[in-house]
Amino acid sequence: MTIWSLCLILSLSNSILVLASHVRHLCRADQKNALLEFKNEFYVQKLPSNGIVGDKKTKSWRNNTDCCSWDGVSCDPKTGKVVELDLMNSFLNGPLRYDSSLFRLQHLHNLDLGSNNFSGILPDSIGNLKYLRVLSLGNCNLFGKIPSSLGNLSYLTSLDLSVNDFTGELPDSMGCLNKLTELHLGSTKLSGKFPGMLLNLSELTLIDLGSNQFEGMLPSNMSSLSKLVYFGIDRNSFSGSIPSSLFMLPSLTYLVLGRNDFSGPLDFGNISSPSNLGVLSLLENNFNGPIPESISKLVGLFYLDLSLWNTGRGMVDFNIFLHLKSLTLLDLSYINTRSMVDISIFSPLLSLGYLDLSGINLKISSTLSLPSPMGTLILSSCNLAEFPKFLQNQTTLYYLDISANQIQGQVPEWLWSLPELQYVNISQNSFSGFEGSVDVIQRCGELIMLDISSNTFQDPFPLLPNSTTIFLGSDNRFSGEIPKTICKLVSLDTLVLSNNNFNGSIPRCFEKFNTTLSVLHLRNNNLSGKFPEESISDHLRSLDVGRNQLSGELPKSLINCTRLEFLNVEDNIINDKFPFWLRLLPKLQILVLRSNEFHGPISSLRDYLSFPKLRIFDISENRFNGVLRSDYFAGWSAMSSAIDIVDIMPSRYAGRDSGNYYNSVTMTVKGLKMELVGSVFTIYKTIDVSGNRFEGSIPESIGLLKELIVLNMSNNAFTGSIPPSISNLTDLESLDLSRNRLSGKIPPELGKLTFLAQMNFSYNMLEGPIPQGTQIQSQRSSSFADNPGLCGVPLLETCGGEEEEATKQDQGEEEEQVLSWIAAAIGYVPGVSLNLGPNNLSGILPDSIGNLKYLRELHLYSCNLFGKIPSSLGNLSYLTDLDLSYNDFTGEIPDWLGNLKYLKLLSFSSCSFYGKIPSSLGNLSNLTELNLSYNDFTGEIPDWMGNLKYLKLLSLRRCNLFGKIPSALGSLSYLTYLGLSQNHFTSERPDSMGNLNRLTDFQLMLLNLSSLIGIDLSFNQLRGMLPSNMSSLSKLEVFIISGNSFSGTIPSSLFMIPSLTYLYLGTNDFSGPLEIGNISSQSKLLGLYIGENNFNPGIVDLSIFSHLLSLKSLDLSGINLKNTSTLSLPSAMWKLILSSCNISEFPKFLQNQTSLYVLDISANQIEGQVPEWLWRLPTLGYVNISQNSFNGFEGPADVIQRGGGLNMLDISSNTFQNPFPLLPNSTSVFYSSDNQFSGDIPRTICELVYLDILVLSNNNFSGSIPRCFEKFNTTLSVLHLRNNNFSGTFPEESISDHLRSLDVGRNFFSGELPKSLINCSQLEILNVEDNRINGTFPLWLRLLPNLQILVLRSNEFYGPISSPKDSVSLTKLRIFDISDNRFTGVLSSGYFDGWTAMSSIVDTVDRMMSIYGKHYHKSVALIKKGLKMELVGSGFTIYKTIDVSGNRFEGDIPESIGLLKELIVLNMSNNDFTGHIPPSLSNLSNLESLDLSQNRLSGSIPPELGKLTFLAQMNFSYNMLEGPIPQGTQIQSQNSSSFTGNPNLCGVPLQETCGGEEEATKQEQADEKEEEEQVLSWIAAAIGYVPGVVCGLTIGHILTSYKRDLFMRIVSLFT
Repeated sequence: MTIWSLCLILSLSNSILVLASHVRHLCRADQKNALLEFKNEFYVQKLPSNGIVGDKKTKSWRNNTDCCSWDGVSCDPKTGKVVELDLMNSFLNGPLRYDSSLFRLQHLHNLDLGSNNFSGILPDSIGNLKYLRVLSLGNCNLFGKIPSSLGNLSYLTSLDLSVNDFTGELPDSMGCLNKLTELHLGSTKLSGKFPGMLLNLSELTLIDLGSNQFEGMLPSNMSSLSKLVYFGIDRNSFSGSIPSSLFMLPSLTYLVLGRNDFSGPLDFGNISSPSNLGVLSLLENNFNGPIPESISKLVGLFYLDLSLWNTGRGMVDFNIFLHLKSLTLLDLSYINTRSMVDISIFSPLLSLGYLDLSGINLKISSTLSLPSPMGTLILSSCNLAEFPKFLQNQTTLYYLDISANQIQGQVPEWLWSLPELQYVNISQNSFSGFEGSVDVIQRCGELIMLDISSNTFQDPFPLLPNSTTIFLGSDNRFSGEIPKTICKLVSLDTLVLSNNNFNGSIPRCFEKFNTTLSVLHLRNNNLSGKFPEESISDHLRSLDVGRNQLSGELPKSLINCTRLEFLNVEDNIINDKFPFWLRLLPKLQILVLRSNEFHGPISSLRDYLSFPKLRIFDISENRFNGVLRSDYFAGWSAMSSAIDIVDIMPSRYAGRDSGNYYNSVTMTVKGLKMELVGSVFTIYKTIDVSGNRFEGSIPESIGLLKELIVLNMSNNAFTGSIPPSISNLTDLESLDLSRNRLSGKIPPELGKLTFLAQMNFSYNMLEGPIPQGTQIQSQRSSSFADNPGLCGVPLLETCGGEEEEATKQDQGEEEEQVLSWIAAAIGYVPGVSLNLGPNNLSGILPDSIGNLKYLRELHLYSCNLFGKIPSSLGNLSYLTDLDLSYNDFTGEIPDWLGNLKYLKLLSFSSCSFYGKIPSSLGNLSNLTELNLSYNDFTGEIPDWMGNLKYLKLLSLRRCNLFGKIPSALGSLSYLTYLGLSQNHFTSERPDSMGNLNRLTDFQLMLLNLSSLIGIDLSFNQLRGMLPSNMSSLSKLEVFIISGNSFSGTIPSSLFMIPSLTYLYLGTNDFSGPLEIGNISSQSKLLGLYIGENNFNPGIVDLSIFSHLLSLKSLDLSGINLKNTSTLSLPSAMWKLILSSCNISEFPKFLQNQTSLYVLDISANQIEGQVPEWLWRLPTLGYVNISQNSFNGFEGPADVIQRGGGLNMLDISSNTFQNPFPLLPNSTSVFYSSDNQFSGDIPRTICELVYLDILVLSNNNFSGSIPRCFEKFNTTLSVLHLRNNNFSGTFPEESISDHLRSLDVGRNFFSGELPKSLINCSQLEILNVEDNRINGTFPLWLRLLPNLQILVLRSNEFYGPISSPKDSVSLTKLRIFDISDNRFTGVLSSGYFDGWTAMSSIVDTVDRMMSIYGKHYHKSVALIKKGLKMELVGSGFTIYKTIDVSGNRFEGDIPESIGLLKELIVLNMSNNDFTGHIPPSLSNLSNLESLDLSQNRLSGSIPPELGKLTFLAQMNFSYNMLEGPIPQGTQIQSQNSSSFTGNPNLCGVPLQETCGGEEEATKQEQADEKEEEEQVLSWIAAAIGYVPGVVCGLTIGHILTSYKRDLFMRIVSLFT
């Protein structure tokens, strides 16, 4: 009876609490109904499961929940009315109706519906939301006119309508928005004159009208916009003069006027006080003639780039720059002037550290003196005839480039006395020697790189300083023996002496380079003798001694060169057998032994020659013999895989900093002996065994090498038939089988090799008809000559009568035999336990594992296993422990596991399993530990888990499970740990009408687990209240339920559990008042997290925690705190998080926290200086004071440094200014972005030898990157220097091999991309956008296996990025932006093969880097639908992007673009592409944005594009397209400007009709069908024979960019 009474009381109590909770729901019924109706007005696209949070916010909107807790919804805490609605990027599809229920939410303050697909007009009723402060409808596929009712929104401060397709002009009513501070109208298709009503909006700080169709003149008087900081109107058609009043606006800092039609004189007005203008962009206007003198009034300019100004070959008065005293960088290169410029005019610019005058004819007087702080000086191609003498005074000169001039004579002696000089490029001149003594250069003690190539230097050879690491001396006239003095260069990494007249032998003292030298090129000299074994450096990557007279054998010491990639010994007299031992070099890609005296067989009967990375194999013109076994070419992966190995670049140092050299090799292609240089190695995957004495059949395995381009087996003694497997070589361009003894017929399948441009079968014993096929029959008859039995075209001999078809050949594929690794691991020894984890076994779990029938314990965790679990595992009937965690299995957990009845431990954590948890596991009645965490199951927790009565540990963390937690788990009386975090579990709805004392099933389950020691239910969707009495959980030590929606009060009984040590209740909806019960001083509580709840009253007194004497960690984030001056917390506190606690003064009680290690007081309102005493806390290691208003530090400059043990310091988002703080050497993480630091990066940072993360973005730093950053080579993983004023080149040695993220975008860096990045194997992000980096495309980046984001946009890169048969395989890349450079060439049809992350539905996991609670996101700008936008963090997962716009590419758009089915944004505009639009684009079903404008495309627009329902914006303008515009809502809803400039296009939305309503002609339909058939071939080639691959394809669009952008619209400036 007593038990029943207790149950009744508890049930009644619970029901009362449930009712109270229901009553306290904040949401009003009318608001909830309006929201639910709004939700039902749209359909939400089902997205791939790619881990993106918040895609479908409305999914959580359910009628039985509080709407104020719904995703994206915020309510007024007093009235319950909805005041904020954030559904940005929620994939809402459908029109925004004029009578939408949205407009019943009359009290909205913030409305963000950006990045949805409303595909219609913006209704007038938007003006009914009269209390709106912020309205964001950017990128919503809206069209029509902007409604005048927007003028009713009198409280509006921010309006974003960017990236839509509006028509007409901005309504006059906008002039009523007198509180507006930000106006974002970029890329909205607006037209007309400049909106004059904006002049009335005096509060505006940002105006963005870029990328529209505005025209006409700007208003003459713009002085009313006195608060304007950013004014961007680029990419319009504004004309006339720029009004002088614009330059007189006192706050204006960024003026972006590029790409308009401005002309006339520039008048900067009567500026009485110094202008704040720091950046001026006037790119691509119609300013002609001299640069205006009035520019000298802009004395605040620190960056001025007038390169490519069209002076019309006129004269330029360079004196106008003398008043710009703040200039640190001045680039006047290629301004099209015929002036002979006296460089002395720049002498008064004392801050100038970077000067580029390339392409200008310079006059340099003997008395010239430039500012001594000059660090970088580039005078390339300046028609200089004498060495610039003024350089004698440049004592800080670090980098000097005077290449490609006409300087003759000797290099002056004084050059080497410049104390800071480290990089010198004097190549491509006519220097003949060096002034001074032979050791003159050696006196320059810090010289690192010297490039003297392509001159006429003669002996004596210069003595170099010991610091030299790179010396390029090719293409000169040095002779005699190689000087032994080179051997003193103990740090030498690269030595290139090719194309000289050296003779004698290779010095034996080269052995001193054994641990340094990576590149040794001695090509094309007269060297002789043997190659000394000891002269081979173990670090060699590239060895080229071709075209000499070396003899003897190939040095066996090469076997130690495990990094060797390139080996070329061609055209010597080396006499040796084939070097089988070269197979042991894992990275060898190019092997050239041609034209020597090698001899003997190259294969044996016992093994085959496996070169997995080899791309060029040239052993021609030797005396090799023997038979090549059938499987000889098996295992030559690089030639058989469509995913190419990254091209070997000339050197990781090659570039502007080091000069250029390339790997070089000679080969015979299509009968022509040709020199291959640099990246062509990637194209010409080659096998040449010609000119030897091989016999027997040609190996069938040759057909495995599907990537082969050149195959030459001529001039041997091969017999038998031509292998039909050669027809698999679909990329083959050149085939030479001539001069052998081959018989039989030419396989007819060879006629299908469409790229086979040259072939030679002559001088064999072939017979029968020559196969039909354009490629074969277009050959000359000489290709088939001297085969007496051959007949047919192109031979004169006919075959008589009807020619029979060539017989079909069976094409058997080679099967590889895989050795069982398990047998190798355990041998033949039966045992009871097998533990191989962790190891990198990298393969499937073999069936033979089932033979170990007496095995009791099997531990294979973290072994890189994949595939399915073999059923033979079910034979291990005695198994008690099975741990396969941390592998990559596929499929579901097999049912037969339920037969292993003795199992006690089953751990399948992180195994990639999916499907439902099999019910057969319920048979494992002896289980004590079950861990299935981190898999992708479906469904709910099965009730049978409650039958596993001996279970002590149950972990189902992050398993994608949903539903209710079954009450049956309450039967697990032995359970000590329950982990169910990061799922989608819910709890039952509180019963407001039932018995108020009834315990819910969840509460009952929880209270029954009396043995629990730890429980983790965090980050689910659980709600309701905790039981008021939790004393039954008397053994509880860890209780974690953060990240749910629990409400009500926190039961004080929880705090009184004597064993409780960690209590995490944060991020719920608990209300107050906060009471923690009568806790004695003996409490064991160590960690308490109760932040981010809804405690009442609003302010919590910190003193309530003072008697928790054992407390080590306290997190009160988001709680308004009362902080008294007499407060005292336990002195043993280790971690204290008081973020977003509305604190206005620095907490003084911290002075007594002598054990404090982690302190976070970020996002408060603290002003002034950081107190000096903080750094005296003896154990302080991690400090976060970001997002406050601190402006400095109390005490001396080294006050922080005295702290000694600091590991992490975050001072970002404050107002700190110089001096920059001195940090202790222990610092490993330092965040200082978004402050006001200026000047050079302090060299003191280089003393931080453990630095792992350095973020200095968004400051005012200038100068170059300190060379001392080389000290971070083994530590630094994150370097963000974004949006500063850095200049100069990026030092090669400053690149840490451990980098994961490098962002130096929006600076003024020049030179080439550092080749040392090739060593950064962990690199995920590389962003160098908006700099002045100059160089060829970095093909070597393909070696970086983790690279996900590559942004090279808006620099000065040039040259090809591929050739017709080259595939740049970047398997994990998600953003590829190389826009606005000067790239050229043709992209091959298969260029995008192997770009896995853009073609796979399973997305690459986005990484948000984190350290001790501090998060920062990767950031990059891209243009989507005409708006340049900043993507942060997981946005990269969404906007998979390719942007190659604004370059000079030619040829067809690659068909393989259709493979990238996850692509969202595709911009190929403003190039010279020709041919038809690929029909494969129609496969891209997720395509949102496509820009093919400003090319020379022809043919019709594929009608299939009309089916791309998400293609919200497209642009085909300014091509040579013709025919009717296809039908389809998405196409015909476009503005007519998307199709203009195509004279022969017709149909809606153009005004030109197509004549009647005729459909496309049958011929056009036939052409389209033919194109579709062509698409099938390349898709088949790309995906192989893999069933089940999803073929939905996605590509996106980035709007037209005509040239390099110097500056983005700085939206983030005001956020």
